[in-house]
Amino acid sequence: DGTFLLEEQRRLVEHLAKEFSVQLKMILVDSPEDVAAERIAARTQIGTDASDAGMSERALQQQDFHPFTPDALIINGRNTLEELRAEVQKIVASFT
Repeated sequence: DGTFLLEEQRRLVEHLAKEFSVQLKMILVDSPEDVAAERIAARTQIGTDASDAGMSERALQQQDFHPFTPDALIINGRNTLEELRAEVQKIVASFT
């Protein structure tokens, strides 16, 4: 789990995965601003999430973001959290 905003960060992780013979697949959950704002607000209201990042942090991340390469999996962030969880679980299951 990580943001890996920069291409260089992703390449380093890919190198480490190869070095240690670990399967790796980059997943981008592409969430539009309205969905991200709604989820961040809900998470903040509940107060149980480990992340303290809000919309200002998201804006900073968007500024620094380097696009993913075509080999990354892109998941529609408009999907419900249950649908997102199911998609990620399918990806993880494909590794075993």
